[in-house]
Amino acid sequence: MLSWKLWRALHRPPQRSPLYRRAYLRQGPPNNLVPIRIPLLGFVKNVSLVVLPVVLILLGTPILVLLYYLALLLAPLLLPLANTIYGLSHAYSSSGSIAHERDQQTYDVLCASPPGILGMHWSYCTGWIHYHWLYRYAMIGVLATGIIATIFGLSSQMVFGVGQSSPLITIVRALSVASIFVLDYAQTPVVSSLVALIVPTYAENTGNTRLWAVSLFLALQGAVYLPTLLIGLYALPSTFNLMSIDPAVSGLLIPLLLIAFFAFLREMIIMGLWYAAREQLSTTKVELDAITRVAL
Repeated sequence: MLSWKLWRALHRPPQRSPLYRRAYLRQGPPNNLVPIRIPLLGFVKNVSLVVLPVVLILLGTPILVLLYYLALLLAPLLLPLANTIYGLSHAYSSSGSIAHERDQQTYDVLCASPPGILGMHWSYCTGWIHYHWLYRYAMIGVLATGIIATIFGLSSQMVFGVGQSSPLITIVRALSVASIFVLDYAQTPVVSSLVALIVPTYAENTGNTRLWAVSLFLALQGAVYLPTLLIGLYALPSTFNLMSIDPAVSGLLIPLLLIAFFAFLREMIIMGLWYAAREQLSTTKVELDAITRVAL
């Protein structure tokens, strides 16, 4: 499965490569903050050690519990939104950084390095992901929230509706929704990386590159989310009703067909983007193996 190979490749960057280190460090040193002297900062810290625990217990805990319950209840909406924002930031920043090299007249020199043009673009994609490691952990936390929501059946109720169903159907629905969450979490960075590979080869400057990258990524996300939602809520239930299929059977088939459709559609998009990247970047087999073989 191509998306699995590319996902593993994104998380196994060539850390010893000078090109990768350049792409990583071009984003600025981590924690590049100017220290600010605040009067009475030590006194405020000491007082906060006493006051904050009391405030958190009396006020913060109920609010956090309410917010977490809302996050569980709205997980089918929050997870795609969080994944889209993460992928949008990735495509926007990575494609802009690649285009900036062209603006600085350094693009051709970097593409002439041993990793080639594909390796140059890929270094910026992986560099952004590993530089913003806090974003990755935040996304894992969001995914964990979605998984917990499926365990309690909240996500399944929002996707498939509330109604009487057997325990088997409930389990199948929960597993299907959880699988879609995991697939979306893994495949979204792959899509944003492929968008960042392709768009800078067409756009003329950094501004246009970022605009086209954002537009293309959002269009691709909508091309997966919207059909999946329509098929799960309307197309499949209506079709099974017209065919007079037993509700118990349709209750089992709809979640399975939904996840199969989601995985297939996203995989086709990734394969199409990967083919377009190979053609547009004029890659060689050695350059392709340098990326895909790292996942084997």
